[in-house]
Amino acid sequence: MSVHDLEQSAGPNGHAILNEFKNLEKEFPKMIKLKDTARGLSVCVRAGEMEIELVQMAGATNDETAHTLESRQQWITKCIYLNNGERNRLAFLLQRAKFKPINGGYGNFRLKFEEGKDTVAFDKEELSRLRETVLEMAKLVQLAKR
Repeated sequence: MSVHDLEQSAGPNGHAILNEFKNLEKEFPKMIKLKDTARGLSVCVRAGEMEIELVQMAGATNDETAHTLESRQQWITKCIYLNNGERNRLAFLLQRAKFKPINGGYGNFRLKFEEGKDTVAFDKEELSRLRETVLEMAKLVQLAKR
């Protein structure tokens, strides 16, 4: 699914989030990279020679991940070692941005963003919190990679 496909299937919340991610990539091109995936879009951090997936934005996938953001802890911890404090910091950041823990062995979190297709539930404060979360996650991963 390309970014274009994601834009076509997203409601106002999805568009607001997608625009926020695009702005992050423009503002921090040496840190943040957006990549198309089969399910939607990945927000990655550039850490040395690596691009590590932080969050995946899923479009209309016809399952429980449709119109969600999901953290990608398994890719972070596959690429770099995080101590318990760093893992707890990631969990804190995600929960502060209203992500909810999901079942599974990876410690991922999920945020549904398509509750109301006709109204933007993601106001400036929530978008700012999401932006700050992604930036803080990226910084933490870059520091841990060193």
